[in-house]
Amino acid sequence: MAAGDLFTDVSAVSLDEMNDRAALQRRTDHKYMVALDDLADLVEELADTHEVLEIDGERVFDYESTYFDTPSLRCFRDHVRDRRPRFKARTRCYVATGDCYFEVKVKREDGETLKRSIDYDPDERATIRPPARELLQEVLPTCGIDAPESDPQTSLVTSFRRVTLVARDAPERTTFDLDVEVRAPGGDRARFDAGHAIAETKTEDGDGAWDRALRAAGREPVSLSKYRVGAGLLLAPGEDEDYARELKELFLLQAVSR
Repeated sequence: MAAGDLFTDVSAVSLDEMNDRAALQRRTDHKYMVALDDLADLVEELADTHEVLEIDGERVFDYESTYFDTPSLRCFRDHVRDRRPRFKARTRCYVATGDCYFEVKVKREDGETLKRSIDYDPDERATIRPPARELLQEVLPTCGIDAPESDPQTSLVTSFRRVTLVARDAPERTTFDLDVEVRAPGGDRARFDAGHAIAETKTEDGDGAWDRALRAAGREPVSLSKYRVGAGLLLAPGEDEDYARELKELFLLQAVSR
């Protein structure tokens, strides 16, 4: 059975209904790594109390994120060192609809996260265009961060397929990322094991139905940033070896011959 077929027996919910029911402007997120065999049992268990996001008859959606960094990998290394304030810049493209955004995220000194985004041309998602440059120049100085001397360049691309479940009677969403792949500009890539999914619960208090079900199945929350894992595997191997070590072992490296 294909991974997306695990959700065919779950009732559908529209995007507007999902946003009305579980917008979750303030939320707690938890990530879990789960084998597809276990996920099939959990979906069956929770199907009566959840619905799956469906748009134009589709339930599995392709996402692509392009991250930007300096030649010295300043953003990645600040993340590894937990330096604050720090920033991350990326485009997020929803492949099915063509919607695309450029986003700047700043981790402030107090631990709060500031996020600003603008609409972006999907054909330009791998480059810093004037609107993106202006947003960086506007946001970073106000957060006490020196803007890069030159435009950041593409450092990593992540792609995955996502399914979203929404609780019927509670403000809870859970996403399941499938076929995760990270790619470096030179062509090296790493693909997440096809027998696993990355689940992320989004709830008001971190203790939703999927949190409880996953914990009961022996799964505990994990720290997992696709960007940090990909950069550690492909851009700066050896610099961040202890981060998500067990999860990195589920990525198959595919190096380009040089």
